[in-house]
Amino acid sequence: MAPVLLKKPHRLQAFFFVVGLVLQLLTLVEREAARRLAVSGRPLIGLKPNRLPDYRPKTEALLHVFRHVTVTPVILAEHPAEIVISPLHLLHTRVLEWLGLEESIDHLAYLSRPLDELDSS
Repeated sequence: MAPVLLKKPHRLQAFFFVVGLVLQLLTLVEREAARRLAVSGRPLIGLKPNRLPDYRPKTEALLHVFRHVTVTPVILAEHPAEIVISPLHLLHTRVLEWLGLEESIDHLAYLSRPLDELDSS
């Protein structure tokens, strides 16, 4: 970030507001994952080296799991645009489950809906 962007007080306030929101979001993701893991009594395996169990995963580790998952919009002439996602593995679906996301979000049919349908939801 260029220092010129933070010279005015309202820009500095906006920057710290965004940083605060991001930190709150990170904390909420970690808390929700830890709460769901505690309720189930089963740890997440595969986030730590040597497949050590993890009952309180960090947000960075949860997001790192999806580093090789790609979501690609495909737009062809005279055809509705679609979204294609690379296949998800068991660890991906478990992380989505522990984050409280819909089960259908990990299915190709959910993500390959036309883009105009996604904008309306």
